[in-house]
Amino acid sequence: MSGNCWLCDKPAELCQSHIIPKFVFRWLIDTGGSPYLRSGSNPNKRLQDGDKHYLYCKNCEDRLSRWENDFSRKIFSRATKREDLRGPYSHTLSRFAASLAFRTLQSQKIRGIYEKYDDNSRKLVIKAEKQWKSFLLGDKKHPDDNKLFMIYLGYFDNFDAEDLPPNWNSWVHRSVERDVIYSETGQFIATFSKLGPLIFIGKIFDKKQILGEDYLRCGDGYFDSPIGKLSQAMFNFFIDRAANVAKVSDSISPKQRQKIIREVEAKPGHFLNSEQAKVMLDDLRQFGTGSRNKP
Repeated sequence: MSGNCWLCDKPAELCQSHIIPKFVFRWLIDTGGSPYLRSGSNPNKRLQDGDKHYLYCKNCEDRLSRWENDFSRKIFSRATKREDLRGPYSHTLSRFAASLAFRTLQSQKIRGIYEKYDDNSRKLVIKAEKQWKSFLLGDKKHPDDNKLFMIYLGYFDNFDAEDLPPNWNSWVHRSVERDVIYSETGQFIATFSKLGPLIFIGKIFDKKQILGEDYLRCGDGYFDSPIGKLSQAMFNFFIDRAANVAKVSDSISPKQRQKIIREVEAKPGHFLNSEQAKVMLDDLRQFGTGSRNKP
């Protein structure tokens, strides 16, 4: 498909680009109990990949891929094994985080969501997109106030807190999502990308400093906390997010439930030894039979 690259703005043949990198979905399938995925927008449709669009020229796609590969090898592979990430990280991590935030906003633009924002919020979103774009192209050394954050929520086996939904462990370790999150008052707007146990947040507007100052450095940095500093407001948001995923899971039709059962029965050993089964068992142990998780 021909067009202008959404990153460098040059005319070119555009590649089909994933909004969330493909390696994340490969990991979900390889470690899951089923060869298929289900999205939150349509849980009754089976998928084998994440959403993608014609966005970038080959040069820009290769640029993003280098950062993806570095992140997958050095951080994601360790995080999905629940290893401690404390220690140094390189400048490529902030670029990868910026690419997630940038692609999330562009996905919203493609789907017409930009038009649903009020005028002030739209201006803030457009400003953040421009800042991350300049940072990704190397025109800026850092994205100014549109800082980037990473939270390693999947480091612990479980959390002991009130009001946790019964799919909490499954959501923490396995859920893959992306969105723009905001408060009804307009005092907080951010991109949200969840890659299994790792959460990336791109700050658009944060009047009350909910995100704090533990942001990713644009040069080399150092993790001194196992999960990243997490405010109560963000933790409450994660609880709500997990609860919403549980509701989506409950909406799967009887026909699709039978397909899931047949998939598990066809290879029971594969499912029982999968990471999916392990987190479901974690939920069962922590929350009892009220757990509503499904493979």
